[in-house]
Amino acid sequence: MTQIVERNVSPTPKVVGLVVNPRKPKAVEDSEHALAFLKSREISVKHPQPTPERLHAPIDESSLEGSELLVVMGGDGTLLAASRFAAPRGVPMLSIRYGGFGFLAEAEPEELEWALDRVLTGAYRLDRRMMLASELCRRGDMIHQSFALNDVSVTRGALSRIADVRTETGGGYVATYSADGVIVSTPTGSTAYNLSAGGPLVHPGVRVLTITPICPHSLNARSLVLSDAERVTLTLESLDEAMLTADGQVGYPLEQGDVVHITRATLTADLVTLRSSTFYDRLQNRLRWADRFAD
Repeated sequence: MTQIVERNVSPTPKVVGLVVNPRKPKAVEDSEHALAFLKSREISVKHPQPTPERLHAPIDESSLEGSELLVVMGGDGTLLAASRFAAPRGVPMLSIRYGGFGFLAEAEPEELEWALDRVLTGAYRLDRRMMLASELCRRGDMIHQSFALNDVSVTRGALSRIADVRTETGGGYVATYSADGVIVSTPTGSTAYNLSAGGPLVHPGVRVLTITPICPHSLNARSLVLSDAERVTLTLESLDEAMLTADGQVGYPLEQGDVVHITRATLTADLVTLRSSTFYDRLQNRLRWADRFAD
């Protein structure tokens, strides 16, 4: 669910964390400008230095502790990674677009100083996005937990054959998909992996989960949209290797008989919004929705 929370009377954040994608040279360059700007406003900055040896490493959470706001400089993947730190701590995120689509980003690189000034003066709102919580159970024991802003998926391994994934909800048995996998997505994630797999676009204000099979070996397997109050259970019935992933970033290898329970999380990802653009505006501007003459 999306809940807009007014923050026009909020105090100025005193500690700001910078999360920078080190594979985006422009983001790394601009992060130094952001650092100087924030310090000129007497803001304490948590700025983990991106280094070549940390190109593919997780976010250095210990160096961001105490942040009251995260400025995320990268693509949507960078924001997804940052959300796993920010959401449990209730820290809002301002995303600056340095990726390709950047569907979730609020500001462009040339708007960096303007966006920071708006946040520091409290002239912003929070868009609270639902997240997913997943639990992996093996032989009756819970062995892995994760949170996701976009989606949780069970997919076949790189060299394995199709996966057989038994899919159930609180209402009962749905189907056993013979497919490359199954995606359970939030409305936020409907524009990501779910969309690529042929699933529906969902407005972020709609309280639903979406189940989408990936390349199913069937002519009548389609996406299923259900209430966000449901619990989805995915059971791997095939023998070949498979993987559980959260937002395509946190993975855990699966074994035959493993059971994954997926529910709406109790926490939210709080995205800073600075303008009145809508979901439909972003479909046009970022995804080139229904554009016959897209480049």
